[in-house]
Amino acid sequence: QLGEATSETVAVLELSSFMLELLAMRAAWGLPALGPEVAVITNLTPNHLDRHGSMEAYGEAKAAILTRARHAVLPVGDERVAALAHGRTHAVHWFGDLEGQEAAKPPDLGVDAQGHLVDGSGRTVLATEDMPLPGRMNRWDAAAATLAVAALLGDRKRAEGALREGLERYQAPPHRLQKVGVREGVHWVDDSVSTTP
Repeated sequence: QLGEATSETVAVLELSSFMLELLAMRAAWGLPALGPEVAVITNLTPNHLDRHGSMEAYGEAKAAILTRARHAVLPVGDERVAALAHGRTHAVHWFGDLEGQEAAKPPDLGVDAQGHLVDGSGRTVLATEDMPLPGRMNRWDAAAATLAVAALLGDRKRAEGALREGLERYQAPPHRLQKVGVREGVHWVDDSVSTTP
């Protein structure tokens, strides 16, 4: 379907490290380079090492998404990801936790101790109670998505509005952090479609 895309088309793709390896090999095959205008890397943790052989090779596979990106959206405080981006992209936008970042540059959009999404000036962009999915990782995802849209549009306020509007309409599919119940103070959640614990 990308072959039918025009200059007005916006495509949002989730690419695995396996797919990104193929993206990186296009030049060796004599094919034109491909890549997004805005790239997001959410994390770099030990995974798929049976395929890639080492963390370095896994990181290089993920870094292929940055090759042609004008903007990168990356997790603050992750030195391995920051090293991948060094010299490979024009602008970096950071997301992550506000706590523990006192010595480093604070994220452009972060999550505070109460779970609110907060911008670099401390303004609340999204309150915890307005987030339909539980968990800090979903707040990180919301921050990353907002920064990616802001980079694409060149308009942070419109991106924040789109985030709020999308979350108001969001209905989680079955088995995606679906609350099953509470028993003796323990919350039971069905997340059977996860591929990573």
